Amino acid sequence: MHDVLVYKGKYHIPVPSGKYVVGTLDVMTPGSENEGIFARFYYPAEGLGHYAAYKEWPLWLPHPECYNGLATVTKALPLPVWLKAKIIGIMWNTVHIPTVPSAKPIKKPHPFIMFSHGLGANRTMYSSISMDLASHGFFVMNIEHREQSACASFKPSSDGEGLEWIRHQALTQGSEEDYPVRVAQVCFEKRLDIRIKELSRGLDLVEQLNAGTPVVNVLDKGGKFDLTNFKGIIDLSKPVLMGHSFGGATTLVGLSKEPRFKAGALLDPWLFGLRETISQLPEEIDKPLLTINMEDFVTKEKSLAQLKAFLSSRSEVERVMCTIRGTVHYNQTDVPFATSRRMKPLGGSVSETGEHVSRQLNIAVLRLFLHRQLGLKEPRDCHDIVREYETLVEKIQWFDDRIV
Repeated sequence: MHDVLVYKGKYHIPVPSGKYVVGTLDVMTPGSENEGIFARFYYPAEGLGHYAAYKEWPLWLPHPECYNGLATVTKALPLPVWLKAKIIGIMWNTVHIPTVPSAKPIKKPHPFIMFSHGLGANRTMYSSISMDLASHGFFVMNIEHREQSACASFKPSSDGEGLEWIRHQALTQGSEEDYPVRVAQVCFEKRLDIRIKELSRGLDLVEQLNAGTPVVNVLDKGGKFDLTNFKGIIDLSKPVLMGHSFGGATTLVGLSKEPRFKAGALLDPWLFGLRETISQLPEEIDKPLLTINMEDFVTKEKSLAQLKAFLSSRSEVERVMCTIRGTVHYNQTDVPFATSRRMKPLGGSVSETGEHVSRQLNIAVLRLFLHRQLGLKEPRDCHDIVREYETLVEKIQWFDDRIV
């Protein structure tokens, strides 16, 4: 772990780059996984700084239950699941997120972003991107999907006194020949439908919080954090939906089904299950859309042609796409930052373009798009980053000259 970032003995993913301290809060509303909602909020908060709060930093993987789910998903390790889970635990059980749990939010409106995670991930595994956006003034809600796509999740027990685990379930069973049919059926008919409903319930929740409506957080039995602190600080005039991998496919369908979202961002989207319906989506999505591809994944999945056709189908709607060269699928997660150089090959996170450069480019392009769509002042630091690493960005369909 010697090359993972460390501060006073605590390993951690990168500290956010913006001017605001970032607060985090987990919220779970009552009811089953089909009734309630579970999410982590990342928001601009009061405080002396991220390093000043290092003793409070939360763990990146919040529970050992996550290890088994990640072991099921990880294909880079040709080992039994139990052994992979043990290795994952050794690698990641001491990595922290440099945020301030339950910090008091800054009392001003913050543009709202909802994030949908990929298969085998959870609400915490995109913290680098989420907390960086929060440090620049955004209110980010990372949904934890509970249709068994997360590495592990949980819900209130039937008696209401405890919690019940929802463990990751692999998408396929049986032979490789059955794989395409089963993925399309299980993942993109059943699970995607559940995810879209979760997105809508997530919007309902933040609308309640912003209005000051009383909300029960079953994870906060003692009522230590007053949820009315969020009253009036979540700007819901133009909600943005964002997602990675399967969360990218969730974002596309979510934009078509949920009218309250006004723009979207796809991070290395996994479109396999949408191959039959993606041609219909342009007519259903009349909202600005950004796509940031990682070179290795978009090449292997052969999805670039689909994306180009989709982008060119509605010329009156702004659709921007780029590919960051020398990158892999995990470059848009926290995995490369949590993994030592020696262990990166085992986790599939080795990339030609370094993870810190990839992160800077990802966030810079995201902020350029978000500021443009939300009518915010253009972030000059993002222009500088894109220009500095211009040779790494394949601009397939780009912003106009005012942006670049």
